[in-house]
Amino acid sequence: MKIIICGKIGAGKTTATKIMRTITGTSSIDADDVARSLYRDNNEIRKGVEKILEEEIIDKNGNLKKELFRKKFRENPGKIKSLDELLHPAVEKILIENLNNQNIFIETPVFLEKLFSKADRVLEIRARKEIRKKRSGFANYFFEIMDSRQENDFGGDFIINNEKGKLELELEIGSFLGLKP
Repeated sequence: MKIIICGKIGAGKTTATKIMRTITGTSSIDADDVARSLYRDNNEIRKGVEKILEEEIIDKNGNLKKELFRKKFRENPGKIKSLDELLHPAVEKILIENLNNQNIFIETPVFLEKLFSKADRVLEIRARKEIRKKRSGFANYFFEIMDSRQENDFGGDFIINNEKGKLELELEIGSFLGLKP
């Protein structure tokens, strides 16, 4: 089965994905991990991002300079749109390749139309903003920037309101997968 797990920052996508992997043994891929690998390993993407941010994004040890992104986005939130326009098509292409080749769960914080159209199911994880903000651990300004660029409604065919706890989330995922409690 090819399932997209989506939701806004701090909604619980990663926890839901881990639970689903444990229950089913199915592999998963995270859109954020794909983006990070593109920053590091794809020269065209890296140079495009460095042009947008006007600085090198990889440190001398080969690590992504995450604080640089936060600093640049705080200084100029408009740069996020340019980054998304560069990065999203490349991320979507890799995710579709993975979706086409196997049964897989794909975790994504953004709506990627071509990807979503190829999935068997779309599981949307939701939570109130104040809960998501606390879970994310990000500073308020960065959370607000990230939150504002994400969809409010991903159009999931199954929606889980993830505000109670892990046990409730596990039960909801079991229901989504057609398991009996």
